[in-house]
Amino acid sequence: GLAFFARLPAPQDGLAVFSQMLEAAQTLGTELDAELQDETHSDLSRPTIEHIREEILEYNRQLQLAKTRT
Repeated sequence: GLAFFARLPAPQDGLAVFSQMLEAAQTLGTELDAELQDETHSDLSRPTIEHIREEILEYNRQLQLAKTRT
């Protein structure tokens, strides 16, 4: 198996990093006839992808909030 992951904060926008990583994983999955899974080893579904995007947005919001407090 292969694992794809990214750390936040990243030098680029977190959503852009996630989109690029997801595209690479989907392309590789197609080429290898493989299944994409989430962190719980369940099939990676559209709702899960959207949930991850929402988590990234919330992380970005919290990061911006912390920056404005300092």
